[in-house]
Amino acid sequence: MASSEDTKDTTAEVALGEPVSLKADGIIKNHVMGTMAAATVPVPAFDVAAISVIQMRMIQKLAELHGQQFSDAIAKNVLTSLVSSVLGYSAGIVAVSSVVKVLPGVGTLAGMATLTSVAGATTYAVGQVLNRHFEDGGGLDDLSVDDVANYGRQQFKRGKNIARNMAKSGKEPA
Repeated sequence: MASSEDTKDTTAEVALGEPVSLKADGIIKNHVMGTMAAATVPVPAFDVAAISVIQMRMIQKLAELHGQQFSDAIAKNVLTSLVSSVLGYSAGIVAVSSVVKVLPGVGTLAGMATLTSVAGATTYAVGQVLNRHFEDGGGLDDLSVDDVANYGRQQFKRGKNIARNMAKSGKEPA
């Protein structure tokens, strides 16, 4: 006999026409590609702002997918906390990667290459952490960043490989 949890998952899958996990993977993948594209904008600070907006949109879509309330203010706090816990001391790399783009030629290319990888990996990690949290029945207002920090760092490492493969192939990973 199926538990109410099994029934809930099946109902969500039928309503969406595809399994929730596949829909979530698609949302995350699309936003990873979006942040990687935004990272190539040669305008310092604009690139980082665009990446943040894309990540906020991903959080909103994942929350909606899982029937969770979305609050812009709470999502901003969650995003900031997650990115800080995932990147740790590497957060400075994002700022430097953006600013170094003002240097013609090599600076622009180096900044884009570094920021592209970090943006994709961070977006992937944030998406995976929140998707798992939502799957477990949590919401934006009850996420403990301390509880998910290790998982976030694991997903960041995985996301770096995925972003690197996406950048090399110019398309989504297999």
